[in-house]
Amino acid sequence: TLSRATLTHLVHRTCQLLKPIVDAQLDHILLSRVLAMDETPIKAGKSKKRRGRMQQGYYWPLYGEDDEIVFTYADSRARYVIEDLLNDAFTGVLLSDGYKAYASYVAKTEGLIHAQCWAHTRRYFERAQDSDPAAHEALDLIGALYQVEQQIRGRKLEGEAKLDYRSRHALPLVDAFFGWCYKQRQRMDLVNSTPLAKALVYADNHQAQLRVYLGDPDVPIDTNHLERALRVIPMGRKNWLFHWTEVGA
Repeated sequence: TLSRATLTHLVHRTCQLLKPIVDAQLDHILLSRVLAMDETPIKAGKSKKRRGRMQQGYYWPLYGEDDEIVFTYADSRARYVIEDLLNDAFTGVLLSDGYKAYASYVAKTEGLIHAQCWAHTRRYFERAQDSDPAAHEALDLIGALYQVEQQIRGRKLEGEAKLDYRSRHALPLVDAFFGWCYKQRQRMDLVNSTPLAKALVYADNHQAQLRVYLGDPDVPIDTNHLERALRVIPMGRKNWLFHWTEVGA
């Protein structure tokens, strides 16, 4: 039987040995032309404000184009975390969800293009389908986009062939989707507070970012590859519940 202190010391030593590998992998990921990024909450360290409570922290995973992922930790979800992590070392396409911090960072940084995830857009319309049947039309159009991506994978298309296939098959669907969104927003019976109205506003506000993948064959349609890699975190939250210190996170 080993004491908690001994186990903690061994894990800490192991982390120190692994750090150069993690640093090298992060440097390599930042050389990617397309980088996916996300953030997910985790309890880490004792709260400085509320006695007996854990502090809210965040993992910020970065997923590079060589199927590498590094999980970084910060005690905040603010934009400065993105600035510190990317540190002007990354230039290319930043793929993310609709969290405003990413858009804000890209807007102030030269050499970056912001692409956004269609799966996150789809979720807004999923929430709206019970209250407004019209949402099913949006889900059908987005589903057709994913069928195009499935066909591309089935045909093993890459580069210009992939781009050409998206231009011929996905672009008309995207145009139809945003045309449909515009018509729906003209409805006199649509209240701004309804789930469908919120979904339409979200899609329209991010239209430029959602179209980026149509012009670049290396940009995925969504961040699902990163979301799948994130599964280890919610699994961990059920097993180890929290981190006693931020160093542990």
